[in-house]
Amino acid sequence: MDVSTFWFQQNNSSCSGRVLAQARSFHDDPDQALAVFEHPLLLDEWQEVPTVLGAVKRSVDANQHRGQFLLTGSVRADLTGESWPATGRVAMLTMTPLVQREIS
Repeated sequence: MDVSTFWFQQNNSSCSGRVLAQARSFHDDPDQALAVFEHPLLLDEWQEVPTVLGAVKRSVDANQHRGQFLLTGSVRADLTGESWPATGRVAMLTMTPLVQREIS
């Protein structure tokens, strides 16, 4: 299965103009930014642009097909607040770092 991927936290010195423009588009209009990617879509370090959660919610509400988005990040985010009701839309997994034998 092919997965589209977007990393929010990127080293700006090594990013192409296209990637930087896409990052800005998530800040400006996250709904439109999501619309240009094929699904499933992996959004890494999504907490860098928290407004993307609302866009993901609206997309899932419009098309309730499972597995459209995979959101990953390196910090624990509070998804229980009133700003984004995740009920029925999110399965949270705690992942531990890889050990050397898993990498090799």
